[in-house]
Amino acid sequence: GKTEVSILLAKKINAEIISADSMQVYRGMDIGTAKPRKVTSHQSPVTSQELESHKIQPIIVKDIAHYLIDIVEPEEEFNVAQFVQLAEKVAEQIQQRNKIPLVVGGSALYIYSLIKGIFNPPVILKPQLKTKEENDDVLYQKLVEADPSAAAKIHPHNKRRIERALEVYQQTGIRFSQLKQQRKGIEEKYKIIKIGLICRRPLLYQRVEQRVEEMFKQGLVEEVSQIRNRLGKTASQALGYKEVINYLNGEISLAEAKDLIKKNTRHFVKRQLTWFRKDKEIKWIEIEGKSSQEIVKQMNNEQ
Repeated sequence: GKTEVSILLAKKINAEIISADSMQVYRGMDIGTAKPRKVTSHQSPVTSQELESHKIQPIIVKDIAHYLIDIVEPEEEFNVAQFVQLAEKVAEQIQQRNKIPLVVGGSALYIYSLIKGIFNPPVILKPQLKTKEENDDVLYQKLVEADPSAAAKIHPHNKRRIERALEVYQQTGIRFSQLKQQRKGIEEKYKIIKIGLICRRPLLYQRVEQRVEEMFKQGLVEEVSQIRNRLGKTASQALGYKEVINYLNGEISLAEAKDLIKKNTRHFVKRQLTWFRKDKEIKWIEIEGKSSQEIVKQMNNEQ
């Protein structure tokens, strides 16, 4: 229910919306990502040449500009670093028009990277460690000796992150933990208000089931069939798309694909809730039994 509530809130507080959904950035992936539907034509209010070079055009949904939707082709790769760069520029443009940037999502990694900043090493690193013959315990001990602070935050068997931390230290002479402390996000420039919508888990899962059924009625299979050969590595892993691709490949039945999407979406929701609930700054609003207008009124009071 985020879309309807966010549009009502944007109208009330004179805001424009920045989508923090990692899959709504892709053109043609509309049904499976529950993308807000464009209902009016638009002319972009953004005049910055830098933004235009990134093809940042808003879509207009119920008179509210939505950014970072439909900005790349499905065969292109898009990552959190690109999102942060573009979202920061869009937020500045929105603020210059005396409006409020309203980030709606979505992908927890995208949201927190935007707020807290993203870790970028000072140089482009190339994997140079020869670790195939070394077990996790040996690698982890090396990290403990080189960067005990980083080691304390990395699981001893997370080989990929251990290797990354060691590569940073060996190639830059700077500890991985020190670099992470240097990152900066938009929280240094803006007052951040975090609001989460919540309801009982059974109701949440019921909504998941209803949404999946509605996606199939709207033509999810046809949508995936049309773009399946254009999906890049990232886009092809989107919830709903990879399962339908398996169905189109004859690997599973349509009923199995539908059940698998529901199951995977429930797991995704659970992981997202676990991530967001760690943030004590989020003001949670119970939405069960409330209209969108009532929810917006309560959200507005939180400011």
